Amino acid sequence: MVYILAGIKASNADQVLKANLSGIAVVSAILNAQNPKAAAAELKRKIKDFLRN
Repeated sequence: MVYILAGIKASNADQVLKANLSGIAVVSAILNAQNPKAAAAELKRKIKDFLRN
């Protein structure tokens, strides 16, 4: 199993998701955002879009 735990943000989520990982953890991209709710929603959207394709 391979997980990525650091450096994941909306701007690189597509690249990370294409890496055939077992999972990812996103913390600082949400907690350090000016609008954490919006940041989480954007990441969630990117993940859902990736899983649909």
